[in-house]
Amino acid sequence: MTDQPIIVTGCQRSGTTIAAHILGNAKQYIVLEDTDWDPSPQNVQTLKDLVYSGRSRLVIQSPTALYNFHFIHHLIPSIHWVGLKRDKKDILASMKRVKWMQDLYTDPEPFYRDHIRYMNTQWGLLKQLLPPDNWTEVNYPDELQDYPEFIPKKLRKDFTIKQHRLNEPKGSKYWLNDEKGHKEVAETSNTGSKMFKSGESS
Repeated sequence: MTDQPIIVTGCQRSGTTIAAHILGNAKQYIVLEDTDWDPSPQNVQTLKDLVYSGRSRLVIQSPTALYNFHFIHHLIPSIHWVGLKRDKKDILASMKRVKWMQDLYTDPEPFYRDHIRYMNTQWGLLKQLLPPDNWTEVNYPDELQDYPEFIPKKLRKDFTIKQHRLNEPKGSKYWLNDEKGHKEVAETSNTGSKMFKSGESS
């Protein structure tokens, strides 16, 4: 994965944020979270322009990139995909803790279960369609817990939705899908968005 851009993906609440920061620290890459970059056609084209101009030292945390991975892959074949796999029960517990999508669904658990299955299916399809050199599967927490950035579960009490460091809340306590909620998350995100927009990514 030398100097390849990396997209860290998987089901929401599967550990993509901490995995992206561990990778970014290890490789000295800029980390963009999903509040900095989303896989819209315009943003994918911007990413393509950056990569083709040699500014490819990026780790992008983006569960939603899994929705259209084939589109992204064929535009930017050098991207390496890292997929997080986490126990379904733990994902469900995390979704419930942050009230993920509960402002849209009055009974969210059936949606959660279907969504986890959908995201796992998408990751399985990615592994079938993309060359083996283009992806890596990571099991959470087993393959991350020995890194110094990893916070043991017993110390993660009262973490906010984007928090991945002790005593550094990031974003709101609960997930909000309205404009105010997204703005609150984005305002506490890292400075990667500014670097991405200015093209200063290497």
